Formats: sequence, structure tokens, C-alpha cells
Amino acid sequence: MACFFAIPWISNFHADVVAPLAIANTLIIFLKILIRQLTYWEFDRLCFRERRFWRIKEVPWEMVDRVGSIHPYVTIFCDNRAPMACQGGIVTKPRDRAQFLASLREFATHAKFYV
Repeated sequence: MACFFAIPWISNFHADVVAPLAIANTLIIFLKILIRQLTYWEFDRLCFRERRFWRIKEVPWEMVDRVGSIHPYVTIFCDNRAPMACQGGIVTKPRDRAQFLASLREFATHAKFYV
């Protein structure tokens, strides 16, 4: 983002440099919004599943170590043996936070909840 402001300043705001940067920045912002809107989570008896566009993260319930929350986000942390998909935790922003937490409590019974 800093280069979006630095390059036009260095190039004396030439349109041939600024216009492609503005288009690229607009596309990146649009894709981030689209990906957020197309992200959803599934709960089943075997694992927690996060679907984003074409990428799927699956985390078995026995790997879920703790659940933390900073409103409106909910973070699911995994123990050290977890697959790479869960390293550092999975950050979610559910529409119905209370229902999401209730479902997590139902399936991840051994996890510690800090909410």
C-alpha cells in the first residue's frame, strides 16, 4: 500500500504510472471483499472446515486446543501437532457469533474457551 503512494510521488504523478496502480489497487480491494463474502465454515463430527473460494482448510476436532475472541472475531488455535493449515490459528468473523461459538462448544468439547 505504501508503494501506491510512493511511486506516484516519485514519478511526479504521471498518469501512465498512476492509472495502472490505481486499477491494480482497486482490483486487490475488490478481491479481498469478494473472498470475505465467499468464506464460510462447516462443522461436522470429524472436523472444522473453512472454505474460501477454492481453498479448503480442515482441522480435526482433537487438534483444536483453544478458542479466543476479540469481538467480532473468533480465533481457533490448534496444538503443535496440527496440520500446516492451522498453524497460527484460524481467524473467523461469523455473522452469528453466538451460534458459531455454541457450535464450537458442541464439537470441540476439550478445547479451552477464552471468550
